[in-house]
Amino acid sequence: MATQTLIQYLESEQFSAFPGGAATPIGLDSMNRRQEETFLAGATVAVGDVVSLDLSAANAGLRAITIVPANDGAAATNIPVGVVLGSAESDGALTTGSKIRVCVRGLCGAKVVGSAAGDVLTTSALNGEAVTTAAATEPRFAQALEAAVALPGLTAVYVSGRF
Repeated sequence: MATQTLIQYLESEQFSAFPGGAATPIGLDSMNRRQEETFLAGATVAVGDVVSLDLSAANAGLRAITIVPANDGAAATNIPVGVVLGSAESDGALTTGSKIRVCVRGLCGAKVVGSAAGDVLTTSALNGEAVTTAAATEPRFAQALEAAVALPGLTAVYVSGRF
């Protein structure tokens, strides 16, 4: 399950092979210091959802590998681990039982409501969304890198390595 923490790409733009061609900026998917893990979905998730370990799983062994959309209304079971990047399944499924790619540390896009660049983020009462919090509030899991964009858009965040 664990991935390596090697620096995988250090360029900030892709250069054209053709004379006079323009450089293309490289986005959040370049894996600059990003660490991804694969989990099992305990519920349907969407790209950009903040996810938590599913501590309601009957089998104790599944609790560490199963994720659900994070929700601060369930404080005792709200352990945010990262942000959904997409499906690890060949059919692209993001439903219960599917394998899900999650950013557990580094740059990615997340569903964020009402934040400014530099704000510390925590989970909200709405499944899978992040909101601004006081720096000392737990569980904080990320920091906004830009002002929140209107949903369903994704805001650039840096996920702290909590997992």
